Amino acid sequence: MTRHRHPPMELKPRFFKTHAFRVFLSFVLFGSLLTLGYGLAVSHQMRRIHSKMENFRVQEEIKNYLDNYARQKAPFLTRSLFINIYDDIEDVPPNVRDLLRGLPDGTYFSNGSDGLGGPAFHRYLIRSLPEQEKKLYFIVDDGGFEARFGLHEQIDRVFRYGFFVAAALSIIVGFANAHLLIHPLFRLIERTSRSRPEDLPVGFAEEYAHDEVGALARAMDSTNKRIRAFIEREQQFTRDASHELRTPVTVIKGAVELMDQLTEKDKKNIRRPLKRIERSVSEMEALIESLLLKAREETAMGAESFAARPLVEQAIQESSYLVEGKGVILSFQCTGDPALDVSGPDFKMAVSNLIRNACTYTREGTVTARLEPAWFEVEDTGPGIDPTIIDQITDPFVKCEASQGHGIGLSIVKRVCDQAGWDLAISSRAGGTRIRITF
Repeated sequence: MTRHRHPPMELKPRFFKTHAFRVFLSFVLFGSLLTLGYGLAVSHQMRRIHSKMENFRVQEEIKNYLDNYARQKAPFLTRSLFINIYDDIEDVPPNVRDLLRGLPDGTYFSNGSDGLGGPAFHRYLIRSLPEQEKKLYFIVDDGGFEARFGLHEQIDRVFRYGFFVAAALSIIVGFANAHLLIHPLFRLIERTSRSRPEDLPVGFAEEYAHDEVGALARAMDSTNKRIRAFIEREQQFTRDASHELRTPVTVIKGAVELMDQLTEKDKKNIRRPLKRIERSVSEMEALIESLLLKAREETAMGAESFAARPLVEQAIQESSYLVEGKGVILSFQCTGDPALDVSGPDFKMAVSNLIRNACTYTREGTVTARLEPAWFEVEDTGPGIDPTIIDQITDPFVKCEASQGHGIGLSIVKRVCDQAGWDLAISSRAGGTRIRITF
């Protein structure tokens, strides 16, 4: 049993693939990177300022000591909180005495690739006293200053807290912006995608602001109005066409019935063309109903299932006159009778077009219709389809040079297959054509 279902429309894709997520992510990344860059720059500058202030304090301490020594002509030893001054190498603490012994004037560090060693985060400044063979040793405890006041730790704490607060604010504002930007677009998508072609929404553009989404809504509103007007004109045309097409068919059918009431003697000469007229009228009625059904874009979903074999046999019988007087054998091979849940007239119209085309263009040989549980096909020994147009042969008004039709038969078959969800396969060569419909 074949059942055609349209795939459900995915109105909202997964969040990670939406523009809302892209807006949110870009806002969060921008805010976080901006905060990170600004925080690193501020932290670096504060550390530089702190280092410069420390250097300035140490240099002022040394300068003051040397000035006092020059005035008093004697050592003026002081001991500040984090700077110790010694006027003799033997007074220097033992843990750094050997490191500083014999070094020339200069500034040395305990840490780093060229550090002297000793206690961590210390600086050693050696200065010679004016007009004396004596040196002063300044030991600066940078680590002690940092441990007492914790300036670097405070800078790092402010930087961390500021970064996390800024990141949290970026997430909140990012969500809000994504919602404000994308939510109106989702509302527009839901409004338009849930409507039927004959009931497209109109007059909704005023609900949206005068922004890009509002411009899109106004454009869709205008388009829907034109489409609805077109559908109304088409529906009016189908109603008029239904009446106008049925009227001449009814007249022909009535005339055939009157001719059928003639005496046997009078009907003898017209019996054969009369039967052809009857078949053509019946076929025309079915074709008109199917075409009007499609013009109204009505679907056959939910139709009761029907057996395919009787309709194929009927289509073969109605087309058998096309091979009369020709050396063509029209046969039917059936190994299954599938039940199809589509419109019976649609299936009959597709089958009839395939059989009729094969019978019309086959001059000699065979025309074979085959029905299997999973497919139906027609194979003939005709001249085949021009290879240059076989890929476009199901397009409307595309036909071979030898064709006397309008080039819409196979396009109707293709449309029926597309609506039912069937596959249509066409293979042709110089010695014949095979067309298969797979259910």
